[in-house]
Order: sequence, then structure tokens, then C-alpha cells
Amino acid sequence: EVWQLLGKSEDMKYMLRQLMQLGPRIVVITDGAKGAYCFDGMNVYFQGIFDLPVLEKTGAGDAFASGFISAVIHGLNVKHALRWGSANAAFVVQKIGGQAGLLTKHQIVKFLKHSPESQAKII
Repeated sequence: EVWQLLGKSEDMKYMLRQLMQLGPRIVVITDGAKGAYCFDGMNVYFQGIFDLPVLEKTGAGDAFASGFISAVIHGLNVKHALRWGSANAAFVVQKIGGQAGLLTKHQIVKFLKHSPESQAKII
């Protein structure tokens, strides 16, 4: 979708900065099995995916977005929001359909507590 707005580029930092110029305070680009990128106006972050089995990918992007936004609403920073989004997406793709694997806040927090190795990184 970002390519439709800005044209094709493999340079995620460039794409994030271009999206930021359209007006939002935070921009995120999900890149499927590669992970997700975020720019908060200061830093560019990368969050890899959680290595869990994939049954089908329906709803993964929406699950990521809902997890990310939920974390922001709860006052967490973008590094934590990326983890929440990635965790929510990782569980959705383990089920058939876009809703069956959605996590509650408690489930996300519990899962992430036991997955400290997957931290968003400044790139």
C-alpha cells in the first residue's frame, strides 16, 4: 500500500520519512514475514516477527495495527507498541480467519513477558 502512495522503494527509512511528511506523528510500515518498521519523528525502529507457526495470514496486518494502537492508547512507547502489534499478529496467523487468534491485553503482556529476546531496535 505504501508503494501505491509513494512509489516503489526498498529503502524503508526513506519511505517512513516520506510518509511522515504527509502529516502523521508516527508512521508504521509492516513488511509481512520480515517484520515492521516505525518512525516517530526522531528514530526509525525495526521489530522482527515472533517465530511461531503460521496457519494462514488473514487479518495479520489488522491484528498488528490493533495491537500497536492499543499499546499507544495505554501510554506505551513505540518500541513497546511494535512488540504488542507483532505479538497480536503472530497469534492471529496461527488460526483460521482474522479474529480467532486476537489477544487480550493480559494475554499480550503475559506472552511478551516470556519473550524478552524479541525487542524493537533502532536502525
